[in-house]
Amino acid sequence: WTVLLISYVRKGDAERAEHVKGLFVSEDMFTDLLRVMNGVATAAEAGGHGDGNAVGPLRHLSGGPCDGLVWLLKELFSCDPRGYAFVASNEEAMHLLVNAFEATLMSKDLSPKGILILLFMWRSVINRVGKALHGVMLRDEVLRLMAMLLSARHLANLGKWPEVVGGGVQGIQSLVSLLLMILSKPWSTSGAGEVDEDFLAKLRERLFAHNFVSLVVSCIETIDSQGLSVPLNFLSRLALSSPRYSQQFVECGGLRPSRLAHILRPENSPPILVDGLLILSQLARLSRDYYEGLAQADIYASVRSLLLHKNKSIRARSCNLVGNMCRHSAYFYKSLQVHGIIDALVERLDDPDGTTRKFACFAIGNAGFHSNILYGNLRASIPLLVRLLGDADAKTQTNAAGALGNLSRNGSSLCGDLAEGNVIEALVGVVRSSVDARAETPLRIALFSLGNLSQQEALRGALHRSQEWAAAAAALAANTDPTVQKYLKRIK
Repeated sequence: WTVLLISYVRKGDAERAEHVKGLFVSEDMFTDLLRVMNGVATAAEAGGHGDGNAVGPLRHLSGGPCDGLVWLLKELFSCDPRGYAFVASNEEAMHLLVNAFEATLMSKDLSPKGILILLFMWRSVINRVGKALHGVMLRDEVLRLMAMLLSARHLANLGKWPEVVGGGVQGIQSLVSLLLMILSKPWSTSGAGEVDEDFLAKLRERLFAHNFVSLVVSCIETIDSQGLSVPLNFLSRLALSSPRYSQQFVECGGLRPSRLAHILRPENSPPILVDGLLILSQLARLSRDYYEGLAQADIYASVRSLLLHKNKSIRARSCNLVGNMCRHSAYFYKSLQVHGIIDALVERLDDPDGTTRKFACFAIGNAGFHSNILYGNLRASIPLLVRLLGDADAKTQTNAAGALGNLSRNGSSLCGDLAEGNVIEALVGVVRSSVDARAETPLRIALFSLGNLSQQEALRGALHRSQEWAAAAAALAANTDPTVQKYLKRIK
């Protein structure tokens, strides 16, 4: 009966499709079919077969007893999208749908392909129904089932099945992607263009409690590079939302060298690489405590390669990662030097992409902040940073000004290069233009950097002899910003 109905619904013949709609696609049909699914699944579950996994080793090779019902329901939703509205507005139908989802999975009477069909249908319902299912997605029973599907034991069993029936590597990738797309849906905007932040916060709490970060990290190496996009995006969204997800990522082995090598392969698609770099950059930004783990991950060769990548977003995120690796201390300085990363970073100051230039300035500034170890490598950055003081982007100007100040912060070895590059004149120019434009951030950073330069005897005299500086200082005398006055006093 099920196969016959499916064959009618799937035929390209429009007349047949309308005939099926007329006979079967109705509110009663949806409700009755959901009741049947609940009955079959509950009876199968009560039978007690299975080993605690939705898919055991090579059970239901030709199809599970519940496959046809799931497939039919999916096709009925496709045949008449009004079914989504009916489920959303009918409390009994919604209750039956949720129970059918849970009971069918727990019955273990779905083949791998049947599970994929069920998840595909469930994703379609969530995409169409949206907020009506928010309460369902917070239910521990639903999240436990999803966690079970992502468990190492279940994925190992699934991998033993032939791909033609929904198993193997392709089956694993499809399962993981569908599950995580369902869980990621709340991050997408609704029809009103808004994300429900209150619900999202509650969902993140439940995902943390059910250890989804660990489950997803554990399956990374079982997925080939083409299937990494959805898992990496899921992980990056969580890692960027709260420090505790970043900690969970590290604690469950997210920094294992083989995993990161898989994620950071230059041949991977840009979304995969960007999300991988975002996670690592977040770890480096959050705390020096993660530096040792990042060092043991041995990502240097990958980072240098990605700094030269043809994709501008990847180059930009690579610069940001290096900047955060230099944020808290000089821990990485020597390794970045040895692996040629600093030299590659300096080249990015001349990048055609504005965001890449902005993050390169940020990274250069941090690379010169904690010590003078890298000053020799950073010498070549001086003329490029001076030029970027005139960049159209204010943040790039600010980062460039800060970086130039840091090149005299830890010693005088670059004073000759800074003088030859007319750095003082260029920074004074930023101060004067900032006074005129009332741009407080570039003004403050330029003044702070001039203060660093003035601490070096070889540069102090040149600053105090500058008529441009005298005019700028006089104009700033009436400025009421206490930070500006503090920086002015430091220069005097």
